[in-house]
Order: sequence, then structure tokens, then C-alpha cells
Amino acid sequence: MSTPEQPAAVPPPPAAEQPGPPGLAIAGFVCGVVGLVLSAIVVCFFIGGPVAIVGVVLSAIGFRQANERGAKRGLAIAGLVCGIIGVLIALGITIGGIASD
Repeated sequence: MSTPEQPAAVPPPPAAEQPGPPGLAIAGFVCGVVGLVLSAIVVCFFIGGPVAIVGVVLSAIGFRQANERGAKRGLAIAGLVCGIIGVLIALGITIGGIASD
């Protein structure tokens, strides 16, 4: 009578890496920072405002994606904050320019 062979030991799966931030969160952060800087420069506020708005939209989408994937949300939050501040600065300069005329 032969002994049954035991199956070979299966190695454990590799440790799952924590996913990084989504690409849209990174793009939103970059647009938010660029929009903030350009909005703060009085001569370039008309460029900085729209770039900051794009940064807010991309960061919001990246934040949602990060929540769905369980990824880090730091860059998405930073992009939202910088973009919103850039939009507020651009609006303030625009309203100030209209009111001074």
C-alpha cells in the first residue's frame, strides 16, 4: 500500500502594495499650485483663474477615485485647497478691478 503524496506547499502571495494617488489627483495638484501662483501675480490672474478652476475639478475627481481605490488622498486635498484659494484670489482681483473703475 503506497502513501498518498501530499501537495507541494504553495508560497504565500506577495504583500499587496498600497496604491499611490490617482493620476488625476496629481494633475489637479499641479494645476492648483500653478493656478494659485499665477492668480497671485496680478498681471497673470486672467490665466491663473481658469487654471485654478481646472485644478479644482481634477482634484475633486482624483479625490473620488482615491476614495474608491483606497489610495492616498493627500495630493487631491492639497490640489483642492490650492485651486480654491487661486480661484478666490482671481475673483478678488477681478471684482476689485471692476469696482475701481
